[in-house]
Amino acid sequence: MTGESVSRTSSLYSTRKRKGRLGVSKTTFFENYVLNDVNDPFLPGTTVKRLRLLRLAPKATAVFDREVDELIEGLRKWRDAGCAVRAKAVGNNQGEAMQATT
Repeated sequence: MTGESVSRTSSLYSTRKRKGRLGVSKTTFFENYVLNDVNDPFLPGTTVKRLRLLRLAPKATAVFDREVDELIEGLRKWRDAGCAVRAKAVGNNQGEAMQATT
């Protein structure tokens, strides 16, 4: 067994006093980023898997740092793929507009 590190969930979402690692509110974190239903394993509108919580105590939860890193990397890849598609579509539209005016 490897000694995997974990982070308390409170360090992942933002509060009024500090910015969390994911930069989202507590409500957004628990509604969108945490796996609450196995039939809905992905973040809304993406193919990135939600985080599974590790219960430390009745009111204390954590997640494996490796899973947080995978979530961030998955969002980065999803963003880059989406931006590339949009940029190509915008480029095609501008080219069509230029052809139509000439």
